Amino acid sequence: MQESFIFSLSCRLWPKNLSGGMKAPRKSVKLSEHRLCNRLAPRKKIMPSTPSSSPSSTLLAAVRQFNEGAYFSCHETLEVLWQDEPGPIRAVYQGVLQIGIGLLHWQRGNHRGARILLRRGDELLRPFLPVALGLDLAGLSAAVAGLLEILESPAGPPPLTDDRRPGLSRTGEKE
Repeated sequence: MQESFIFSLSCRLWPKNLSGGMKAPRKSVKLSEHRLCNRLAPRKKIMPSTPSSSPSSTLLAAVRQFNEGAYFSCHETLEVLWQDEPGPIRAVYQGVLQIGIGLLHWQRGNHRGARILLRRGDELLRPFLPVALGLDLAGLSAAVAGLLEILESPAGPPPLTDDRRPGLSRTGEKE
């Protein structure tokens, strides 16, 4: 027997003046089909893209922005790629995007937000290690692991300096 549960539609769909006494419609959804369950389910190993596939010019721009420390610009560039990608590889775009924004949070002194986004971004990249889209994700993941150790140090995290910033390199290139 399939499990089902009920969830409410977002309150944002209901104008405030109509909310008095009205209940949001409810919809029955199979547990296995709910979008939140995909985050909780064990991640399957996803085959990375072939090494011969070259990154798009938009992705190369995002890599350049990431490596320059322009994390917000990188976020905007990757968001376009992520939203246009229907396949599972979109998680790579989302993972790099979240790591970049985590680094931006660190730069701005929001260490809790940095930890959360660095972990979340790294988790999204793990199924695609070591390489996807011609990018060295294993190197980025290792750098993020080191940064998380620094962020969790009992003495408190230091500022994010240029020598600590991770680089995102293409396969076969040095950072």
